[in-house]
Amino acid sequence: MPGGYKLGKKIILSEKIMESLNNLFQDKSINIVKQGSFLFSDLEQYKDKKIHVFEYKPRISQPCYTNTRNNFLTGKDNKDYLKESYGVNKNLDGELFIKPIFKQSDFDNNSNLVSWKNKSIVFNSKLNTPIRIEVSLVKNDDKYSLRSDLNYYSWGKKNTNLFHIKKLDLKVLRKESVGKKNNLSFSIIDPQTWVSKVRSKSVGVENFDWYREFDFVEVNNLQKDSFDVELHWEVMFPNRKDQCCLKFKTIL
Repeated sequence: MPGGYKLGKKIILSEKIMESLNNLFQDKSINIVKQGSFLFSDLEQYKDKKIHVFEYKPRISQPCYTNTRNNFLTGKDNKDYLKESYGVNKNLDGELFIKPIFKQSDFDNNSNLVSWKNKSIVFNSKLNTPIRIEVSLVKNDDKYSLRSDLNYYSWGKKNTNLFHIKKLDLKVLRKESVGKKNNLSFSIIDPQTWVSKVRSKSVGVENFDWYREFDFVEVNNLQKDSFDVELHWEVMFPNRKDQCCLKFKTIL
């Protein structure tokens, strides 16, 4: 098994492999449905190497995990990201800058929300990487559908400046006149999931894409001028000795 060695008939796994396995087993957003081992037989350099495979299914709507991505951006969506984020570090008036790309909202004749969409570039000078965030909130009959997408990319950073997002919550906050007890909160990146802990294997490269979708029923309709949408971030720097950390919020 890669990352381990044999001691008699017992296989001892490296600390990093064990950490990765524990993160996978503790992930409450997935169900592991099958696992098994197989040996390489055709490739001479991997002959007699054993691979253990876990098959899983997400419990909620989110992408499958990956720890291998192209170090160089390709495709139209990636090119759009580069164009949309170009120059954001030149517009700083403080630590945080938000560049609106697209915003659209639609309400019915009773001021009830039909759809709310926002696409923005979030730039925090301490991260020094533009993060593109898209949020879509749509009313479908008696329920709402929420989707949040985010991605970021950077190349050439010092290893100690690379980061990963440990926790990201999206909050739909009622204004004072409506009442805070009706606030809504959705975990876009959960600290107990594998995606919040896995580290990039490429030196000096950050390349991350993620989304989550939710359907929910809200007794009190979301109405025009009655709510705000916020993102609450918790970020780690895994290659620093203390691995610490940055917290901030953005209002879309």
